[in-house]
Amino acid sequence: MGYTESIKDQAARAGRGATQQAAQVYTFALTQPSWVVRVVFTIAVLMILAVVFFLVLPVILVIALAFLLLALLSHLWATLRHALGMDRKGRRNVRVISRP
Repeated sequence: MGYTESIKDQAARAGRGATQQAAQVYTFALTQPSWVVRVVFTIAVLMILAVVFFLVLPVILVIALAFLLLALLSHLWATLRHALGMDRKGRRNVRVISRP
């Protein structure tokens, strides 16, 4: 049994039933993707993820910037209302009913 002996030759030496099993193993091994196919598939998946990342990231940044800008405007508006005495705290034009 040398290193140059194929799987089929080893199975033929092992016996009858092993030949069919070796043929199945050999066929299975041939149908598996090679390392080149795996590298190409990996690169394709990474490219798709990069495109999605670079399309989604700007949208997330714009949404975050808009949220921060609106929060700042709301805070400034509340500060301005408080400074002008229009803070709307408490009730206005409400008659208080005293109960004993």
